[in-house]
Amino acid sequence: MVPDNHFNHLLSKLFSAVMYLYCPVFALGLVYPFLLVMYLIAVASFQLDLLREEISTLYDCRHQELVHKKLVSCIQHHVRLLNFRNTWVKHSRLTMLCIPVSSLAPVGAGYFLINQVNPSSNFRMVLVLVIFVVSVTALCFTGQHFQDSFGNIFDAACQCPWFDWGNENKRVLMMLLMNSAKPVEISSYTTIALNLRLLMIFHKCIYSLITLLQ
Repeated sequence: MVPDNHFNHLLSKLFSAVMYLYCPVFALGLVYPFLLVMYLIAVASFQLDLLREEISTLYDCRHQELVHKKLVSCIQHHVRLLNFRNTWVKHSRLTMLCIPVSSLAPVGAGYFLINQVNPSSNFRMVLVLVIFVVSVTALCFTGQHFQDSFGNIFDAACQCPWFDWGNENKRVLMMLLMNSAKPVEISSYTTIALNLRLLMIFHKCIYSLITLLQ
């Protein structure tokens, strides 16, 4: 049922006032994490590529002492990257929690567009939807790429010619495999993880809320 004109007018004024106050929160919840994640992905991807190349040099290495030094170096490099990820997540938990809060903006924008509450503001509502969709999609894809990059370390370590190595090097390789076997993701309070699963949850929730408001 479409609300009457008087209710639409009041709702339009109320939503416009809320949007002016909500813009800083919307920017904090999307733009700031977006820039942080992009920086994290740029740094981590470069370091993970270096680590993967360092592991690949072990494929043709037959000198046991040299293999041992490289394996130890790879483990230390991997641990530093894990510590970097843990430190970044620890200091960005509040910002990560702003992402679900920012999802209220596209819900309100969708309500305005569906019910044509204020046709003159349709362009701004569409702009809010586009910014939200692009930002969240980019965040989720970069978070998934970050998770996959860490998983590639385990795959690269599995391809090492361990059968030609001594027992000590095999034990060190096992340490690298155990450290890299667990999936690594960007998450907040172990509830919000930036990956493609979160993207699907956002789309389902927003679609359900807009359908409910019709």
